Amino acid sequence: IFKKAHFAAEQGILRAKQLANQEPSWLQNFGVTVPRGYLSKIDSSLQPYAIVYPKSYGKDLSTKYPLHILLHGRNDTLTEVGFLYDNRSDKPVAQDQEHIQLAVYGRGNNAYRWAGETDVFEAIESFLNQEKQLGRLKFVDLKRVVLKGFSMGGAGSWHLGLQHPDKW
Repeated sequence: IFKKAHFAAEQGILRAKQLANQEPSWLQNFGVTVPRGYLSKIDSSLQPYAIVYPKSYGKDLSTKYPLHILLHGRNDTLTEVGFLYDNRSDKPVAQDQEHIQLAVYGRGNNAYRWAGETDVFEAIESFLNQEKQLGRLKFVDLKRVVLKGFSMGGAGSWHLGLQHPDKW
């Protein structure tokens, strides 16, 4: 756990320095996993999520990419720090990935219900707002949003799909 906490702290310090210099490099990383976070409206806590852009993202101005929302499975040892570590930027994407993937932490193991359900929508909102601010929202195909997961994530996908069929 020390290795994961040390990694998260180092990344936080690095990003703080980049923000101070107005050079947030993680907003331009394509073809790798990019951990991010947002301030939750529920309790003002910082909640992590991760984005994986295809390598070709933004190169062809006419290409729009589907958005795949990934809900993780049950993991009794998963924490915010573990999620950030598991979604670190040294993990390259598949060569043929042609979609944007947004992995949601969802407050751990609550089957994406209650605060976890809200987290799914807040993570999506955070991502879309960031893309809008960067002038890249035009590359996200909001008519092709996929909700997917395995195990607990599959159950969460089923639950959210039934509750909000117009979103996916």
